[in-house]
Amino acid sequence: MSISIIIVTYNNQHQIKACINSIVEEIHHIEGEIIIIDNNSTDQTKKEIDTLHLSERILKSIYNKNNKGYARANNQGISIAKNKTIFFLNPDTFLSKGTLSILMNRLTVNNKLAAIAPQLIYPNGSIQPSCRRFPTHSLLFFELFGLSKFKCIKGWKMNDFNHNEECVVDQPMGAALMIKLDILRQLNGFDENFPMFFNDVDICRRIYLLEKEILFYPKVIVTHEKGVSIKQKQLIMIISSQLSFLKYFLKHFPQPKYFLLNIIVMVLLLFNFPIRILTQHLKIKIN
Repeated sequence: MSISIIIVTYNNQHQIKACINSIVEEIHHIEGEIIIIDNNSTDQTKKEIDTLHLSERILKSIYNKNNKGYARANNQGISIAKNKTIFFLNPDTFLSKGTLSILMNRLTVNNKLAAIAPQLIYPNGSIQPSCRRFPTHSLLFFELFGLSKFKCIKGWKMNDFNHNEECVVDQPMGAALMIKLDILRQLNGFDENFPMFFNDVDICRRIYLLEKEILFYPKVIVTHEKGVSIKQKQLIMIISSQLSFLKYFLKHFPQPKYFLLNIIVMVLLLFNFPIRILTQHLKIKIN
């Protein structure tokens, strides 16, 4: 078994060392490498990585002179990865014992499987909802108008989903996502038109268009702090998220019959934007 773990960092000085250490414990038992792509961090992230004193066989680093975004940085990592399995991992994650070997073994059992994702938990130990259905016009409508809260409606964010059951899903969170390298090469990696958001949704969608499957595997647990880099530039991130959401619909629903629905999506996202800004502002004041 061989694996390349790709981590994109941006100002993660307080999380990166613990994340890497949890990986190093795992790759002693398998053939593995860690690839760090830093998007021009302005804090002590690079210094923290250097203090680990890992050999180039285990740790490879790319330090970008500007922030190239999450999608392009991941593609940089894919381009130098030497192993058949790629594990995309956020820097604010921490692996439990056996994570890599168990996920890799399960991924290779079925040729139809292209990717696998573990159970994510918050640092306090509670389950972090991490699976979603592919966005559609109706699911977005249900979400924005609060209808997805009703149990009879299967919403985009899968509030009805049991995160304790192994299951084929549309799209698990990209914070910890293992994908076969040959699949990534067929897809030409991540779509860089989604620099920060929806690149994981898009690549999962394209995996399904290859008639392959993605497995959610809750027997493996990864701790995820969630949103550490995003919290640093909230307004820019919200704008980027809204634009990427619209780009997703325009890319995956380009047919003329969806033209009016795409216009409606654009209007809904435009009206939702100030609501998200206000909600985030209130959260910051409360905290």
